[in-house]
Amino acid sequence: MIWLSLIVWTRPDDWGVPTPPPVHPAIAELPSRLFYESALVTAQSAASGQAPPSFPWPSAATPAAFLDVRSREARDGQSHSNVGEVAAVVAVVDRLRAGGVSLESVGVITFYAGQSRLLRRRLPRSVECNTVDAFQGREKDIVSLSCVRANEGCRCGFLSDARRANVSLTRARHGLIVVGHAQTLQADQTWGEYLRWARGRSLVLDDWQTALKAEGNAKRREGGGKVERRDGAKKRRGDKQKKVAKENGPHSASGQQ
Repeated sequence: MIWLSLIVWTRPDDWGVPTPPPVHPAIAELPSRLFYESALVTAQSAASGQAPPSFPWPSAATPAAFLDVRSREARDGQSHSNVGEVAAVVAVVDRLRAGGVSLESVGVITFYAGQSRLLRRRLPRSVECNTVDAFQGREKDIVSLSCVRANEGCRCGFLSDARRANVSLTRARHGLIVVGHAQTLQADQTWGEYLRWARGRSLVLDDWQTALKAEGNAKRREGGGKVERRDGAKKRRGDKQKKVAKENGPHSASGQQ
């Protein structure tokens, strides 16, 4: 019975019944219906799990959002990646950081190791980033999920695994931001249900690029704008060094190198 197998995949107790996850009940609504015959009870009330106001949630009642990113996937060795989704996730994390969210409370999940590698290069070190399998049994206050797959044949690969879908949708305590390609996802049974649920509750963030940049840029100017990535780059500091080098001439620039 698929219902029981999904319970074992998540957080079972000794009787095979899922331990109530500390997930916002509005986020747990769809997984409960899809995977637990609407029997999943969360260990959190809507009042106790307020989503941080630092993100432009489309609905005040449900701390969830879907960002439709229309870039194509690419092969990454034996895995897959999607650079457009990487950029979207980085924009989400930047917006959360600019709004004062502790990055230790943010998790980034993806279905593919290739995408995880790309994300780790671009994200701050304090943001935990891993595959869905590695996140099993764990949660973060806010989770951004990168679905990766985006192709003309609407092939979903690992996303079609109901157990992985269940895990990916139940890792967020207070806010879930899914980044994906709607046209590809809607071809899958589980993700088609997710999109119908998201659209029915007005959770699709229209023009997400503008929404994420607007206040985020203002907050970044106020805070100095230093964001340390995993590769050690500090963009604002680098821009300043280039400006000084240009003003002082070529000899000064070569000396700094």
